[in-house]
Amino acid sequence: MPLILVAVAGIFVLFKTWHGWRLGVVRQSMSVLAALLGVVAGMLAAKIAGPLLGQVLPFPERALAPVGGILVGFVVYLVLALLGAVLFKRTKEQGVLPVRLLYGAGGALIGAAYSLFLVAVFAIGLRLTGTIAETKLAFEKTPYLAASRPVPPEGLLGALATLKRRAEDSPLGAILGRFDPVPDSAYATLGKLSKVVGNSRAIERLLSGPELRPVVEHPKVVAIFRERGIQQMVVDRRYAALLAEPRIVAAADDPEVAARLKAVDWSKALDYALRKEVER
Repeated sequence: MPLILVAVAGIFVLFKTWHGWRLGVVRQSMSVLAALLGVVAGMLAAKIAGPLLGQVLPFPERALAPVGGILVGFVVYLVLALLGAVLFKRTKEQGVLPVRLLYGAGGALIGAAYSLFLVAVFAIGLRLTGTIAETKLAFEKTPYLAASRPVPPEGLLGALATLKRRAEDSPLGAILGRFDPVPDSAYATLGKLSKVVGNSRAIERLLSGPELRPVVEHPKVVAIFRERGIQQMVVDRRYAALLAEPRIVAAADDPEVAARLKAVDWSKALDYALRKEVER
């Protein structure tokens, strides 16, 4: 499987190099610039998009901000890419041969570099999603959880976990681990989070643990959890509905509550929830 991925990546790089030659240095540069400006615009717009989307969608602004940023970034990229296609000529449209050769060679070089960057981003994304899938599957197959509910088929999770594991066991794994900008602690935290989310008991321990206690004991949060409807959601373990509850959303957006959430050491909080599960 890793060899297939390498082959696909190689074909992709060759295609983008050829496509860069066809576009020419100016159009190809405009395409890359559009992507970069789209990312920057998305990051800047996320701060504004969160509150705007929060007025129509029942989720916390911090969760909606990335969605709004992605939408804005995509629109910026699309507009700039179309603008470059309209204003600038392709390589074949250059009349003078030396200019056409330089034009095409510059576009090919930029296309190759850009495609290598995209391949690296894909590899890192594969490692991230594979890590989540791997730990989630491992958690689902533990005996005490399998006794409480049937083990679901692996499906896409199994494919991602297997692909990530094979890629790391191949010669590419050492290269990927060396150049991956995501710290190992982030992978560890994601693994812990996937385990906690998959177990309602672990979620309960997470919410009652010492790290989240300052958040849970905030007066606004206490007042919300005293309401009968909220208490029933907790008893029924309807955590998805609880997170979408407008009063919970409003509390999460409160500056004081947000500051306490920001101060939480999530690694310790997750360790507490998982350690208690192991001790059972």
